[in-house]
Amino acid sequence: MQTTPRKEMGSNSEFYSLLSDGLATSAVRLLGSRLWGKLYILFSSLRCFLGHIRTQLAADRVSVSLGSALQRHYQSYRPNIRTGVRKQGIETLLATYPWADLLTLEIFLKGFDVGEQWASDMRDSGSKPDHLLT
Repeated sequence: MQTTPRKEMGSNSEFYSLLSDGLATSAVRLLGSRLWGKLYILFSSLRCFLGHIRTQLAADRVSVSLGSALQRHYQSYRPNIRTGVRKQGIETLLATYPWADLLTLEIFLKGFDVGEQWASDMRDSGSKPDHLLT
């Protein structure tokens, strides 16, 4: 009987990914597809939780940047509307999901930035930008 050589694991995250995929597949075979949805939620939430912890510990930050508080308007300064809208969006997000953490807020703001860029591209070109189609 010939055995195939074992493939070396690249990292712990690869190991956990293979482990969670293997456990999920085994559970589906044993318990049926009805339970698959709940197990998928459990495993994906666990993977997300571990990723959040790893990312936040590496970043070592305790707040997100909303932007500058003031913007120059001719000879004076006034409150920055963009920053105010970002702050309001975060407050709404936290009111709906009070358990949202720093990484969730950063992801929200990245989505906000992409939406701003898309709106700007639409305004400038009058059509849907090609780089956003893929």
